[in-house]
Amino acid sequence: MAINLKALNENQLIELIRKAEQRKLEVAKEKLVKVRKKIQTLLEPEGLTLRDLFGHLDKPRRAVSTRYRDPVVSTRKQSGDSK
Repeated sequence: MAINLKALNENQLIELIRKAEQRKLEVAKEKLVKVRKKIQTLLEPEGLTLRDLFGHLDKPRRAVSTRYRDPVVSTRKQSGDSK
């Protein structure tokens, strides 16, 4: 698909970029669904589920308390584990 970008005005380019980004997200989701189905077809004969393999990913991350607070800039905080 060839689009003559020079023929488009600014609003048309903005809309094109928005639609392209939206489509990019849709393609990524479709890819995940496709891979998930492939994995499920491999697991079914063994009597396993995705939750059996990746169940630990369901758990929410725990909150990490602040370990360092900058005395000069009170909004600057560090937890000590790169967060």
